Amino acid sequence: MRSTKTTSFQAGTALLASALLMTTAFAAEGPRYTYVEAGYVSLDLDNGSSFGGDLDGDGFAIGGSLAVTDMFHIFTDYSDVDLDSNNSGFSADYSQFAIGGGINYPMSD
Repeated sequence: MRSTKTTSFQAGTALLASALLMTTAFAAEGPRYTYVEAGYVSLDLDNGSSFGGDLDGDGFAIGGSLAVTDMFHIFTDYSDVDLDSNNSGFSADYSQFAIGGGINYPMSD
């Protein structure tokens, strides 16, 4: 009978080997400029006595990029964070929107 530790080690080794092979395959293709992303934002501003103390907040972010051609991509990002002071009733909402474009060219031949 196999021990649980041996089976876990073999499964972990197989998973690591698969991840390394996938990374190598993606690196050979080069970067991809079409993607969608989402995430959690945590913000901590240390203001001391300004605005009634430190500001803490959390929120979300979404964004994406689209390869228009092999040489050009466009991107956009949006984030929204609710801020609260830990010493007073001060609160604020922070939103940020960005849009832009980029030129894709190889770093080496």
